[in-house]
Amino acid sequence: QKHSRDPYWFDVTYNQMFKKWSEA
Repeated sequence: QKHSRDPYWFDVTYNQMFKKWSEA
């Protein structure tokens, strides 16, 4: 599992979290 070190995965997850927060 190289997820934690995958820049792309991190970017996607961060973007999703940001969207959730801005919509809340």
